[in-house]
Formats: sequence, C-alpha cells, structure tokens
Amino acid sequence: MLLSALALLVLTGGPTTYVTLHLFKSDANRHAWVMWYPFGAVAIASCVVLASRLRPVSIHAWPWPIFVVGAFSLWALLSTVWSVSVQTTAINASINVGVVAFGCWFGWCLTAQEQILSLVLACSTAVVLSFAVVMWQPRFGKMSPDEFPSDLFQGIFGNRNSLAPVCVLGLLALVGFIATRPTAGVVAAAGLLAIPHVYLLQGSSGATSIASFGVSVLTACVIPVVWLLRKRRAHGAVVVGAAVVLSVGSVVWGLANVDRLSTALNRGNTLTGRRPIWSDVVGFIRVHPIRGYGYWAFWDRPELTHDSYIRLKSSYGSAHNSALEVMLGLGVVGLVLYLAIGLWALVGLSRLAWFQPSLRSWWWASVFAIVVVQNLTESFVLWHSYLWVLFVAAALVPFNKSDPALVRESEPVVITS
Repeated sequence: MLLSALALLVLTGGPTTYVTLHLFKSDANRHAWVMWYPFGAVAIASCVVLASRLRPVSIHAWPWPIFVVGAFSLWALLSTVWSVSVQTTAINASINVGVVAFGCWFGWCLTAQEQILSLVLACSTAVVLSFAVVMWQPRFGKMSPDEFPSDLFQGIFGNRNSLAPVCVLGLLALVGFIATRPTAGVVAAAGLLAIPHVYLLQGSSGATSIASFGVSVLTACVIPVVWLLRKRRAHGAVVVGAAVVLSVGSVVWGLANVDRLSTALNRGNTLTGRRPIWSDVVGFIRVHPIRGYGYWAFWDRPELTHDSYIRLKSSYGSAHNSALEVMLGLGVVGLVLYLAIGLWALVGLSRLAWFQPSLRSWWWASVFAIVVVQNLTESFVLWHSYLWVLFVAAALVPFNKSDPALVRESEPVVITS
C-alpha cells in the first residue's frame, strides 16, 4: 500500500515539478531526468508487479479490459513509426505501458481499503507540502500575477489546474477513509487533513475541480437511492433507463447552456480560453484523423503550434480535453480504444453498484465521476497522470475479487434493514 501511495504521489507530478522549477531553477527540458527517473521507476516496477500477478492466471481468465488497455498502449508505441517527434513518442509511449500497468494492478488487485488509503496518503502528502509552500514560499506556491489576475495557489505543482484535482480527490479519499474506520480518532484526523484541502481548492479557483466534486457528491447521493430501489425490487431496466435519460439530458442541457454556465463560474463564454483552443485542435486533427500525429508528439513541434499560439496569445501546450488529445496523437483508432476503456468503466461500475452494493462500488463510482469531469477540460491522458491511472483502474475494479471483511459484496454499507 505504501508503494502504491508513493507511485500515485510521483504520478501527480508535484514533487518532480517543484524540484525542477525551484531547486534546480530551470525548465523541465534541461533537467528532464528529474521526471523520467522516478516515472520510469514506477513504470518498470508496475510492469513487473502486474506480470507476476497475471502469470499464474490463465489468459482466458484475465479481465478483458486489460486487452483493450494493452491495445491502446500498443497503438501508442506503433505511432512512433509515423510520429512527428519520434523520440518524444518513443519515450512517452514506453513509460505509458508501465503507467497503465499500474492502473490495471491498482484496480484489479488491491482491496478497497488499500485503494482508499493509497489515495489518502498520496493526495494528503501533496496537499500538505503544497500548503507549506503556499504559506512559507509564496513566490513558488502562487501563480505569477503576470499570468493571472491574482496570485492563485499552485503549491508544489506547475499551475493551479494540477493542484485543484489533487485537493478534490483527496477530500473524497478522506470520506472513504472515514467509511472504512468510522472511529472518533479517524474522523478527527480526517477533519484536520480536510482543512488544507479545502483551503487550497478555494485558493486555486479550480472551477472544473469544484464542478467535478459537485458531480461526485451527486453520484454519491444517487447510489444509495438506487440501492433502496433495488431493495424494494424495482426493475433494473427501469432504473438504468431513468439514469441514462437523466445523464444524457444533463449533458444536452449543459451543452445548450454552456455560455450561461461558464459565465456563472466566472470563466466567460470561452471557458477560460478553452473553446478557441478546442476549435484549433479540431482543425489540427482534420489533417491526420485516422492515425494522428503520434503519441504526445504534436506539442513538441513549434512549427505546428506557432500560428495558433500567436493567434490565441497563449502557449497552451495541450488540447485541454482528453478525447481531443487522444485523437490528436492517435487518431480515430486511439479514440475508439480510449472510449472503450471509459465505457466499460461506466458500465462495469454501474453494474457493480446495482448487483454488489458495497463501499467499493459507492466510492469508485464517485471517483470515476471526478475523473470524467476532469478529463473534459484537461488532457490528463497525457503527462502519465494519476488521473489516467484512475481512469484505467476504474475499468478493472468490477473484476476485483478481493473480499475482506470491509467489503461484503452482498450487503449495502449505507442502506440497512
């Protein structure tokens, strides 16, 4: 569990970013080894651990999402052949193999308690360190006022959009921690840890993260209602149909009212510049729609990004949307594989919540809600992010057969008779 927590902490990118920018006082390219060594270590260790777990199991008994995740990784590696930046693609596609292996192992092999505690330790460590930097090294812990209207918090990270998701997931992990051990001491400790999480989330002004937390809370409230309907023998098809209609209706309403919502969140009708970025990225995708430019490669070619950066007056450096990012690097083929992973996570977790009410199904549905919303406005499929790990892990959780006393699959933990 400690090793999985350490791996998640590394994959937040916070420690390596702080060391590179503030201890070495240079850009990431000059001291790239600061990131590649720990990320590479996580990748290699994850491949070894997952391989040891798969070896005694018949290939026919492997969770089938592993094959889809493997196909995505293989396509990323193959994209080195046509990449516009061969070295960048080769290095990052190779590390990605280990990162998704970690996601598979995390979702498939660890118990719910181990998963929750790993996230608590990783997020709380990053948040406490960020809190210390904001308090005692504000020149490092806050964004430059030249880039934003005010000094927004970034902590040990490179920007506020990296800090805010850690705060949100850390809060949800603390809730899960309380649910695993609902004692006065645990509640008090979690309450104290929640304070810097909330403070930094507010100070980072992360609208996407706040919205994702709201969606997660809504999910956490809906699932016990679903359990109650199941307990009263409601027809599963009716419940699922109602959920689909509600979800699709919410998406349609959100798209129809995006200007009003973005204005309400103080992000203007461009969603802090994302809509013009998305428009330009769609134009880039049209050039190579089937196979893309190569995994992670596009942003390493200044001649491809120069005109857009000048026009939008921002070196934005990513598509700010994971689906668009996948299409940009890996084309339609990569997008199909990426969506297949996400779709199975959605279907699998929904089935898990319906047929096996438990803390695990409740908590993972709430986590996945945060991950999905975060990927709508950020490209967390890049950067070997812990959010990419959780996205992959969510697809494997329904195949997790661990059954400690904490998670009794046949009994709800919230709805009691």
